[in-house]
Amino acid sequence: MLRNRGFYRFYLDRIRVAFLVTCILLFSLSPGGAFASSHQAGLIVDYGNGAQSWVWVPFEGDSITMTEMLRLSDLDLIMVDSGTWGNAVCKIETTGCDPVACRKLCQTKSSDPFWRLMWLDGETWRMTSTGVDATRVEDGEVVALSWSAETPELPIVSVNDVASKVNADTTSQADATVTRTFGDLPGQDQRNDSWIPIVGSVGVVLLTAGVLIFRGRRKTRLIA
Repeated sequence: MLRNRGFYRFYLDRIRVAFLVTCILLFSLSPGGAFASSHQAGLIVDYGNGAQSWVWVPFEGDSITMTEMLRLSDLDLIMVDSGTWGNAVCKIETTGCDPVACRKLCQTKSSDPFWRLMWLDGETWRMTSTGVDATRVEDGEVVALSWSAETPELPIVSVNDVASKVNADTTSQADATVTRTFGDLPGQDQRNDSWIPIVGSVGVVLLTAGVLIFRGRRKTRLIA
């Protein structure tokens, strides 16, 4: 009898352990569980014409590089390996220069814009020349990339402001980077809308020609 009790207690203990392990795994895999990102940072991409992309990035670890933040943003990105400096940002969306020019230098004179790396130090935006690979962003920090020839005017915001502006759900989407673009990107409105009046004009011409042909055929039939 004692042996049977010991046998049952042994298997009961194993069932309890298995149940606890299952609960821990389910909790870890849930959005608010152990695998949810505990840190967050903000990125502002300023295109120089008033348009901006705001990016809220959750991440694990002590810090994240600007290169990683850009790649997580899902923005169209062109970078080239500049050697000692690592990756150089050539173009983001429609703004920047082509890779051939970027391998040399986008800025040929002081009045030419280039991608400025900025980080928010308290209430002041400061420029950094360490490159996107070497610039590490810590929890709660906000950084920016601005296409400009002079020091840009950027908003003084917190990472919570960034999350609010892009409507990031910091509870249920803790592992999902959220990106939103505000304003028309340089060249985007012309590229997307310039075909509308052309198509409209062609449509009017074709419709008019069709009406004239139909009337001509109808008159011919009546005369016959």
